[in-house]
Amino acid sequence: GLTGFAEGFLVLLLLRMALAAGESAFLPASYSMLADYFAPSWRGRAIALLGDARAIGSMLGIYGAGALANALGWREVFWIFGAIGVALVPVFLLLVREPVRGAHVAPGADGRAGPPSKPGFGQAVRILFAIRPLRYMAIAAGLQTYVAAVVIAWNVPFYMRVHEISLATVSVVFAIITGVGGTIGTFAAGYVGDRLGRLNRRWYLWMPALTCALTVPAALIQLLVPSL
Repeated sequence: GLTGFAEGFLVLLLLRMALAAGESAFLPASYSMLADYFAPSWRGRAIALLGDARAIGSMLGIYGAGALANALGWREVFWIFGAIGVALVPVFLLLVREPVRGAHVAPGADGRAGPPSKPGFGQAVRILFAIRPLRYMAIAAGLQTYVAAVVIAWNVPFYMRVHEISLATVSVVFAIITGVGGTIGTFAAGYVGDRLGRLNRRWYLWMPALTCALTVPAALIQLLVPSL
């Protein structure tokens, strides 16, 4: 919401960085809660449904932002969307219950179920860093997110300039791409990942690797085709 008040590049940059810092806590906390809500065999689908919520929200946001920016202006869009975000906080607090921690953790050597005692910050960092696949996943996810964010920001002006269409039309096109394509693709990956994960747990890493690889030729085709 504060972005709507920005008068210069530096202020805009700092506000967007602050937004990113806040959003960075969302997925780790959400995945932690989903791991306590759902057994391992269901987690791929649970995470996919969370991804679908983001895709559907993005679809509504992209279409709504395009229509509102055309009618009111870009500053008003940030104010309206910021207010909606704040209004949803009490709804979340009322509807979402804190899950039982460690409900799906296998029993330890002492035969008790649940997570081990809470480690300190330094110990937690060492434990996580020692997990080799997690190190590579963190690097890969960071790179993938960086590319995705750039593409999302760059695609709108690209379509407007190359295909000579209005912001309102672009918002409809990207709402369909994000909402329909994102919802189907995200859930399909989670569902297939869960099914294949029963055969080999490595599929939980192979699936995102495969889907990321498939985006490269798809993106090149999207950018090089002559017609909308």
